Amino acid sequence: MGNEMSGQIALNYMKYIGSSNFAGAVYTHSSGDNAAWAAGIQYFGYGSMTETDQTGAVLGTFSPQDINFYGAYSRDLSSKVRGGFKVKAIYSAYNDYNALALATDLGVNYYDDEKDLSLSAVIANLGGQVKRFDESYDRLPIDVRLGWAQSFGT
Repeated sequence: MGNEMSGQIALNYMKYIGSSNFAGAVYTHSSGDNAAWAAGIQYFGYGSMTETDQTGAVLGTFSPQDINFYGAYSRDLSSKVRGGFKVKAIYSAYNDYNALALATDLGVNYYDDEKDLSLSAVIANLGGQVKRFDESYDRLPIDVRLGWAQSFGT
Protein backbone atom coordinates (compact mmCIF):
# COMPACT_ATOMS: atom_id res chain seq x y z
CA MET A 1 0.00 0.00 0.00
CA GLY A 2 1.45 3.32 -1.01
CA ASN A 3 0.55 6.83 -2.13
CA GLU A 4 0.17 5.53 -5.71
CA MET A 5 -3.06 3.85 -4.51
CA SER A 6 -4.66 7.08 -3.26
CA GLY A 7 -8.42 7.29 -3.68
CA GLN A 8 -8.84 3.63 -4.57
CA ILE A 9 -11.64 1.46 -3.24
CA ALA A 10 -11.37 -2.32 -3.31
CA LEU A 11 -14.31 -4.68 -2.83
CA ASN A 12 -14.17 -8.47 -2.62
CA TYR A 13 -16.55 -11.36 -2.13
CA MET A 14 -16.05 -15.11 -2.11
CA LYS A 15 -18.60 -17.90 -1.67
CA TYR A 16 -16.73 -20.83 -0.21
CA ILE A 17 -17.28 -24.41 0.91
CA GLY A 18 -20.80 -25.07 2.16
CA SER A 19 -22.56 -21.82 2.82
CA SER A 20 -19.48 -19.84 3.89
CA ASN A 21 -19.26 -16.25 2.64
CA PHE A 22 -16.32 -13.87 2.88
CA ALA A 23 -16.47 -10.18 1.92
CA GLY A 24 -14.46 -7.03 2.37
CA ALA A 25 -14.09 -3.37 1.49
CA VAL A 26 -11.13 -1.01 1.85
CA TYR A 27 -10.40 2.61 0.98
CA THR A 28 -6.84 3.96 0.59
CA HIS A 29 -5.58 7.53 0.61
CA SER A 30 -2.16 9.13 0.29
CA SER A 31 -0.55 10.94 3.19
CA GLY A 32 2.11 13.17 1.70
CA ASP A 33 4.54 11.97 -0.97
CA ASN A 34 5.81 8.85 0.80
CA ALA A 35 2.96 7.44 2.87
CA ALA A 36 -0.61 6.19 2.75
CA TRP A 37 -3.41 5.09 5.06
CA ALA A 38 -6.36 2.79 4.62
CA ALA A 39 -9.58 1.89 6.40
CA GLY A 40 -11.48 -1.30 5.84
CA ILE A 41 -13.77 -4.05 6.99
CA GLN A 42 -13.68 -7.82 6.46
CA TYR A 43 -16.59 -10.19 7.06
CA PHE A 44 -16.33 -13.95 7.52
CA GLY A 45 -19.63 -15.84 7.64
CA TYR A 46 -19.36 -19.59 8.13
CA GLY A 47 -22.88 -20.55 7.14
CA SER A 48 -25.51 -22.32 9.16
CA MET A 49 -24.33 -24.99 11.62
CA THR A 50 -26.24 -27.50 13.71
CA GLU A 51 -26.22 -26.88 17.45
CA THR A 52 -26.19 -30.00 19.63
CA ASP A 53 -25.86 -30.73 23.33
CA GLN A 54 -23.34 -33.10 24.95
CA THR A 55 -25.46 -36.13 24.06
CA GLY A 56 -25.75 -35.17 20.39
CA ALA A 57 -29.38 -34.07 20.57
CA VAL A 58 -30.07 -31.33 18.02
CA LEU A 59 -31.01 -28.02 19.64
CA GLY A 60 -31.26 -25.93 16.46
CA THR A 61 -28.92 -24.04 14.17
CA PHE A 62 -26.66 -21.02 14.43
CA SER A 63 -24.49 -18.96 12.07
CA PRO A 64 -21.01 -18.11 13.40
CA GLN A 65 -19.30 -15.01 12.05
CA ASP A 66 -16.24 -12.81 12.46
CA ILE A 67 -15.94 -9.12 11.54
CA ASN A 68 -12.62 -7.30 11.32
CA PHE A 69 -12.53 -3.48 11.33
CA TYR A 70 -9.11 -2.03 10.60
CA GLY A 71 -6.97 0.98 9.87
CA ALA A 72 -3.55 0.78 8.23
CA TYR A 73 -0.58 3.07 7.58
CA SER A 74 2.48 2.55 5.39
CA ARG A 75 5.53 4.65 4.65
CA ASP A 76 8.44 4.49 2.26
CA LEU A 77 11.56 3.90 4.35
CA SER A 78 13.85 4.21 1.33
CA SER A 79 13.50 4.06 -2.46
CA LYS A 80 13.17 0.25 -2.27
CA VAL A 81 11.79 -0.45 1.21
CA ARG A 82 8.28 0.23 2.52
CA GLY A 83 7.02 -0.59 6.01
CA GLY A 84 3.67 -0.37 7.68
CA PHE A 85 1.20 -1.52 10.28
CA LYS A 86 -2.46 -2.39 10.59
CA VAL A 87 -4.53 -1.93 13.77
CA LYS A 88 -7.64 -4.07 13.91
CA ALA A 89 -10.66 -4.78 16.09
CA ILE A 90 -11.97 -8.32 15.61
CA TYR A 91 -15.49 -9.21 16.71
CA SER A 92 -16.59 -12.85 16.82
CA ALA A 93 -20.14 -14.11 17.37
CA TYR A 94 -20.68 -17.86 17.73
CA ASN A 95 -24.23 -18.68 18.82
CA ASP A 96 -24.60 -17.45 22.43
CA TYR A 97 -20.92 -16.49 22.69
CA ASN A 98 -19.16 -13.38 21.46
CA ALA A 99 -15.71 -11.88 21.89
CA LEU A 100 -13.70 -8.82 20.92
CA ALA A 101 -9.97 -8.73 20.28
CA LEU A 102 -7.55 -5.94 19.43
CA ALA A 103 -4.45 -6.65 17.37
CA THR A 104 -1.83 -5.20 15.09
CA ASP A 105 0.06 -6.49 12.06
CA LEU A 106 3.57 -5.26 11.18
CA GLY A 107 5.08 -5.60 7.73
CA VAL A 108 8.00 -4.62 5.55
CA ASN A 109 8.52 -4.99 1.78
CA TYR A 110 11.63 -4.69 -0.39
CA TYR A 111 11.01 -4.07 -4.09
CA ASP A 112 13.63 -3.84 -6.85
CA ASP A 113 11.90 -2.81 -10.08
CA GLU A 114 15.01 -3.47 -12.22
CA LYS A 115 15.02 -7.14 -11.16
CA ASP A 116 11.20 -7.28 -10.72
CA LEU A 117 11.89 -8.72 -7.27
CA SER A 118 9.69 -8.31 -4.19
CA LEU A 119 10.54 -9.69 -0.72
CA SER A 120 8.12 -9.28 2.18
CA ALA A 121 7.84 -10.15 5.86
CA VAL A 122 4.74 -9.80 8.05
CA ILE A 123 4.03 -10.55 11.68
CA ALA A 124 0.25 -10.67 12.11
CA ASN A 125 -2.14 -10.83 15.07
CA LEU A 126 -0.02 -9.27 17.81
CA GLY A 127 -2.71 -8.78 20.44
CA GLY A 128 -5.38 -10.49 22.45
CA GLN A 129 -8.94 -10.54 23.66
CA VAL A 130 -10.57 -7.53 25.27
CA LYS A 131 -13.92 -9.29 25.77
CA ARG A 132 -13.60 -13.04 26.11
CA PHE A 133 -15.83 -15.97 25.15
CA ASP A 134 -15.55 -17.55 28.59
CA GLU A 135 -13.39 -17.42 31.73
CA SER A 136 -9.93 -17.03 30.20
CA TYR A 137 -8.31 -14.32 28.12
CA ASP A 138 -6.41 -15.76 25.19
CA ARG A 139 -3.71 -14.27 22.99
CA LEU A 140 -4.35 -14.39 19.28
CA PRO A 141 -2.33 -16.93 17.28
CA ILE A 142 0.69 -15.04 15.92
CA ASP A 143 1.16 -15.55 12.21
CA VAL A 144 4.57 -14.98 10.55
CA ARG A 145 4.54 -14.72 6.76
CA LEU A 146 7.45 -14.45 4.35
CA GLY A 147 6.96 -13.74 0.68
CA TRP A 148 9.06 -13.74 -2.48
CA ALA A 149 7.85 -12.77 -5.93
CA GLN A 150 10.00 -12.42 -9.01
CA SER A 151 9.67 -12.54 -12.78
CA PHE A 152 12.10 -14.93 -14.43
CA GLY A 153 11.67 -13.81 -18.02
CA THR A 154 11.71 -10.64 -20.04
